[in-house]
Amino acid sequence: MTSVNVFAESYANRCLAEKLLDLLRNARSDVRFNLKHTPKMGRDEIVRRLREKVEGPAIVLIDFEHGRSRVFVERFFVDDKLGHSGVVIARHGNKIGVIFDPDVEDGFLSKFWELSQEDRTRIKNRRYAEKVINKILSKTRSSIEAEVQKIADCVLKLLNKVLA
Repeated sequence: MTSVNVFAESYANRCLAEKLLDLLRNARSDVRFNLKHTPKMGRDEIVRRLREKVEGPAIVLIDFEHGRSRVFVERFFVDDKLGHSGVVIARHGNKIGVIFDPDVEDGFLSKFWELSQEDRTRIKNRRYAEKVINKILSKTRSSIEAEVQKIADCVLKLLNKVLA
């Protein structure tokens, strides 16, 4: 069985990664997906790990961010870019990036729910991130599930190339 490591930059990205992995596991039962996230794992650390330490296929959920730091991600994920309304899905060799532009809050979640400044600050906490995601899901379940399915379809297209 092939193993794919999945890295999530933030707690909000982790919550979305769990939803995405449910769909990927249903589509690719021959693949073991291992979700990895720690509070110390920022975007730059994840990309550094991908370049230096991770040998096999991997999927990352990261934020594109603002300003000059975008260049770091742009230079790494250069192959097979698929855009999808606030989300870029791109590949670098056997690494697949799900990149929220400019971040998960503004590039994805804000399409479904008006996030208050308090939500934006508190979403960095694991329990609160799960509450916010679940609150959004309870109000907009079919809309957000449809968007996550579109992301999963793009990831599967690239994953099938990587695993071929």
